Amino acid sequence: NRWRLEKQNPADALSPPKQPIVFWLENTIPVEYRQAVTDGILMWNQAFEKIGFQDAIQVKQMPKNASWDPADVRYNVIRWIH
Repeated sequence: NRWRLEKQNPADALSPPKQPIVFWLENTIPVEYRQAVTDGILMWNQAFEKIGFQDAIQVKQMPKNASWDPADVRYNVIRWIH
């Protein structure tokens, strides 16, 4: 229920969604690991392609001056906790 994926072009075998699933990288993730974390998240797009969605998942970096809290459940945030 959280993510309602709908194809932009329902007739196409492979189509981007009207609204992709966005994961945010929290600023606590060390810079040297951000690309690896991004690559790992984006690998899930391979599974979504099997059901007809192209680039269903996107990854964005949390802005330093974000007006939202990473603990806000309305955002999919990948956090670095050690």
